[in-house]
Amino acid sequence: NNMEVLQDQLLIRHGEVDVTILLGDLNYRVDMTDIDEVLSLMTAGDYKVMLQKDQLKKQMSLIPAFKDLEESPITFQPTYKLTPMTNVYDPAGSKKRIPAWCDRILYSAKNKKHLSTLFYTAAPLASSDHKPVSALHEVWIGEEEEDI
Repeated sequence: NNMEVLQDQLLIRHGEVDVTILLGDLNYRVDMTDIDEVLSLMTAGDYKVMLQKDQLKKQMSLIPAFKDLEESPITFQPTYKLTPMTNVYDPAGSKKRIPAWCDRILYSAKNKKHLSTLFYTAAPLASSDHKPVSALHEVWIGEEEEDI
């Protein structure tokens, strides 16, 4: 379909540059259906099971367009589906969505020493049904031959 073609054209080119950062509402979900289990895991701060069922993580290993892209470890609560203007998850809302990390920051660097993540987090802002994510990356800029 057209989206796959566009995705391939845009993402495959990241290998042509030194550093790539892809961010936004990538709209991937968590393949879980038991809302009580999900809320219990979130309350405990135990995201391991949810992340194992994360659609983006699965796609990153299957789709060539995601080749070489990485994501820093997720240590924050899901960024979606909140009641707008609150920090309350709304899985029983009109769309009946399981909380997920829809908002993501992916990156790659030709030389892995040239990019490091200092932090990756979700802001506790209550402005929509998503929490914004942010990351601080340290990127080395210089001649390729130089040692870091």
